[in-house]
Amino acid sequence: MKKISSLIIACSVSGFVFAQPTKNTQHLNDQVPHKKKYTADVVDPQLGIDMYEPLNMFVSADSVRLCNGYDCEGWVTDYYENGQIIHKGFYVDGQLKIYKNYYPDGTLEREFVTIDNYRCTAKLYYPDGTKKSVVKYLHGSPMVWSDFYADGTPKYYEEYHKSLNYHIEKKTYYDNGKVEDELVLVHKKKLNYDKNEYHNNGQMKVDGSMAFSEESYDYFKTGTWKFYDESGTIKKELTYNQGRVSDEKKY
Repeated sequence: MKKISSLIIACSVSGFVFAQPTKNTQHLNDQVPHKKKYTADVVDPQLGIDMYEPLNMFVSADSVRLCNGYDCEGWVTDYYENGQIIHKGFYVDGQLKIYKNYYPDGTLEREFVTIDNYRCTAKLYYPDGTKKSVVKYLHGSPMVWSDFYADGTPKYYEEYHKSLNYHIEKKTYYDNGKVEDELVLVHKKKLNYDKNEYHNNGQMKVDGSMAFSEESYDYFKTGTWKFYDESGTIKKELTYNQGRVSDEKKY
């Protein structure tokens, strides 16, 4: 399952259970800088404004935030030195339930919302407001995940079956918008997939098939795989049997 460093958020499986901190619970003293005003350098070039993630109750985080010596409750707003809002979140027992973070100019950086007891959605944005990631969660795990390049073109996409055990589709894209790699479910009962890779110019690079094993929870190659050069000329064929090469043919 894909993991990205900018955000890992999950929904509670059984609903909103707000556990009180235990003896091992760390307060946020060593995780979020305790100052009334924040500077622009809190925005990480890659991760964005991720310093509040340890407070998100839907990531099984055990950190809590204090307000006047007590666990924060209700809406809390933090500000930059320039007066712009950096964070506005709704806290329960010192942990975040809903929140939005902002860049120093007021542009939305990320937002997290709960739809119901089983579904959550997270959206991240680049500094100019362009979508960076959209993640839909079901029962605590990402079900649909989309990443985008800075110009808004697709970068990555994956969608899981509602069981969360196997993919419906998975794709990566070149920055020119063309598909680089794809795994697409073509037979729902047998769990067979088309697996294709492409050159940067759009020509087929690899054409093959895969299957998902419900016993090992893994994918394996099957059937004949064809390999092509950038001009589209076939260079070789490999035949797989249960993930192992059983025959090879070169051109």
